[in-house]
Amino acid sequence: MAFFKRIQKKVVFSLLFFLLAGMIVFPIFASNGISRMVYFYNPETNINNFASLKALFDEYLSFYGNYKFQPFNKKKIFEKTAEKIDASSLFILSSWHFSSLTKKIPLNPLLIAQREGKFTFKKVLLARKPFSKLDDLANKTIASSGTKEYTLSLLNEMVDKDKDVILAGIRILSVPKDIDALMSVGFGVAQAAIATEASLKQIEQINPKLKEKLTNLLTSNEILLPIVSSKSRGADKESINKLITILKAMSISNIGKENLATLSIDKWASIPPDIMERLNK
Repeated sequence: MAFFKRIQKKVVFSLLFFLLAGMIVFPIFASNGISRMVYFYNPETNINNFASLKALFDEYLSFYGNYKFQPFNKKKIFEKTAEKIDASSLFILSSWHFSSLTKKIPLNPLLIAQREGKFTFKKVLLARKPFSKLDDLANKTIASSGTKEYTLSLLNEMVDKDKDVILAGIRILSVPKDIDALMSVGFGVAQAAIATEASLKQIEQINPKLKEKLTNLLTSNEILLPIVSSKSRGADKESINKLITILKAMSISNIGKENLATLSIDKWASIPPDIMERLNK
């Protein structure tokens, strides 16, 4: 019975997809035996179960044909791979990494993540009382769901230039999620945490006592959510457009929504002109 329910869901999912795509075709887009890939690397999150992430995305993508998902947890390995891959694949990148990578490998931004109707988010630096100013964090530990490189880069943007000496002595504790970063402060493992404003609201519901013990030291500027892109040169437009349609359809199926939730986003959307201009600078 469970099997037939699963098949039923897939049939409904397929019909919804084709309505969205405006096509009446069989869902085997890549039938020539060549795997079309979606590559993922995001230093803003320290995902601790890449096997599960890959399995979820592979299940979703495989319904449409010979598509595969490949996540990376090392920036250097990802970038070396990105240099060699064909132009018929997609990248899912943080906006921070997109800006730096496109200087090495020209990229074409195609989609942007959306969460709660927004294309941007803010990070906040929170310390546990009695720490009340940035100077108090010299040589202390900051918990973050991002990589050390990304976290230090973000902090450097958030603080004054004369505070660089303080950042030099800070230790970064990498954790899987923003909630983990905040809980690390609650457990005394770290003296401060950097997390999204949304996570701060979440911790207020989960652990209001911890929220009361936190002091907001800094707030970042608006940060763009992850970007879907392809190589600018030699791209197979037909293959790329099919993958774009598949990703945009994720928000209309249960398995697609489950995949999106692992990335803490609601949907993939077309990039508004003002953001496109910002990305192409």
